[in-house]
Amino acid sequence: MHYDCPEPGDISDVRELNREFLADLLRQRHPSLRDLDRNNGEALARLAEAPFLLYELRAPDAGFWDRTFSGTSDLLDSSMGHRGDDAGQVASTLGFLWHLSKRDPHAARLFTGSSTDWCQRLSGMPLIHVINRALGAGVRPYLRMDAHDSRWRAMVCAASGPDKAAHSVAVTRVLQALLVAGEGEVTAQAACRLQSPTRRFVARERG
Repeated sequence: MHYDCPEPGDISDVRELNREFLADLLRQRHPSLRDLDRNNGEALARLAEAPFLLYELRAPDAGFWDRTFSGTSDLLDSSMGHRGDDAGQVASTLGFLWHLSKRDPHAARLFTGSSTDWCQRLSGMPLIHVINRALGAGVRPYLRMDAHDSRWRAMVCAASGPDKAAHSVAVTRVLQALLVAGEGEVTAQAACRLQSPTRRFVARERG
């Protein structure tokens, strides 16, 4: 089966979302960035350049998305109202993934590791309904990898260093780990086209 690479504009949007997420982690002094050279102004931007989302949107309970997509409600979905500093991040991410899932569900899955079913159900719901339910239930962005994972730490360290090739290798290893952790179909898709967006990124960096 043939899969096209994600559009450059979509990768650019992913990187903008990553920048906002990392900036928030930096403000929190999150342990996931303890290896980042905070005196290197380019380090955070380089880390955000990964061609996939560094974070995921987590609901407070496992049944939240099923209830949201089926149109049912639960007291918990409105009792944990969330309008914190990252509410804009949640809304922006859902908006991006909603539009992308309609236009290019394969790219949505590659960027997030989400299942085909999740992307289809997301794109089939009114966007404002999904955003309001997510914010009302306390959905928040969380780093997709453990902050202590050696592959994540290598990627953070490489972003602070001068070796762009080492950074691209670290990015690829993290992406591979995330894909392996996802469903098999997503992994098979990425195996066909994984190198293209990453190599384009490296080529631009070297240029």
